[in-house]
Amino acid sequence: MEHIAIDLGRRYSQVCIRIETGEITHEEKLATSVLSTWLSERSPARVVLETCSEAFVIAERAKADRHDVRVVPAMLVRQLGVGQRGLKNDTRDARALSEASCRLELPSVHIPSASSRALKDLCTSRELLVKMRTSTVCRVRSALPGAGIAPVRATPNSLPGKLRKKLTGEHAELLSRIEPVLRVLESLNAEVKVYDKELRELAKSDPLCRRLMS
Repeated sequence: MEHIAIDLGRRYSQVCIRIETGEITHEEKLATSVLSTWLSERSPARVVLETCSEAFVIAERAKADRHDVRVVPAMLVRQLGVGQRGLKNDTRDARALSEASCRLELPSVHIPSASSRALKDLCTSRELLVKMRTSTVCRVRSALPGAGIAPVRATPNSLPGKLRKKLTGEHAELLSRIEPVLRVLESLNAEVKVYDKELRELAKSDPLCRRLMS
């Protein structure tokens, strides 16, 4: 069985192929976009990749083409000599991965499906917006003590409306300063609401989620 190690890059990837004895039979730099097609044209082999976002797409397609795929944890990859002394060398790194594959039964991280990766992207995007909203709320609240205004009890959704009602008269100037931030907060609230609705619908239609929520 061949051992195909791939040092993935955004545009180009380095490939190193060894046979069971450890002898290098082929080395090549390929456009990352053609890797899946290139692997589909080869006989089943062990394909070794370092963990990264691009690796899961390649790994899923390689598994469909009957390759034995190992997406090696990043921490272990460093112990195998990839990226030694902080130096990035594609050829050397691909050689190190293929050499280790010939000697060891390398473990693999879980390879998520395309649908799982899409769901994770959705959750990650929502998490980013929630963090942005939290920072925005903190900025708005931090402006109040300096103007001698007591804290306002409100949720992120109700905060803009309550402040607009409260900051009148002598505090109108403060409102004008934070009004752009309040509009950003309202926009974030709306986008988070969209994500929440989509995730709730997905959870309702997923048997595993329904069991976890029972």
